[in-house]
Amino acid sequence: MARVNGGFFFISRPRRFGKSLMCSTLDALFSGKNDLFDGLWISNAGYDFRSYPVLRFDFSRLNLRSHETFLADFQTQISDNALKSGISVPCSQPSSMMDMLIKRTEAPVIIIDEFDSPIIDAVSSGDIEMAELMRKDFNAFYKVIKSYTGKIRFLFM
Repeated sequence: MARVNGGFFFISRPRRFGKSLMCSTLDALFSGKNDLFDGLWISNAGYDFRSYPVLRFDFSRLNLRSHETFLADFQTQISDNALKSGISVPCSQPSSMMDMLIKRTEAPVIIIDEFDSPIIDAVSSGDIEMAELMRKDFNAFYKVIKSYTGKIRFLFM
């Protein structure tokens, strides 16, 4: 997966089966932390361990008390990734912020953990209205990512 430029991968795994650990591993790999892979297959497989800007999101951390708190946390995750990359993105809709962030980032790697957690939590608690509002926000966010298919180095959800 790591050798394919512009690759998009969706891997579904059961609960408690190492998805977040996989996200952390990919983050380290694409951040060029080759010392963490000493003695493993990839360290001798010719992988170059080049460092890429990693935009990492964990949507299980989004606050679901209200749509406003959800949006504020969503914006914060995007802003935090921008700051880590040395980029400033004004706070607005998450999709607009993500558009600016990707536009200003060279060959970004995007890692999204718990991509469906907020909507599942809202539906499970019976808050269908909140789930629908979040679905619209995520739809716009993912459309932005899709529009940059040729620019993104790697996407993992």
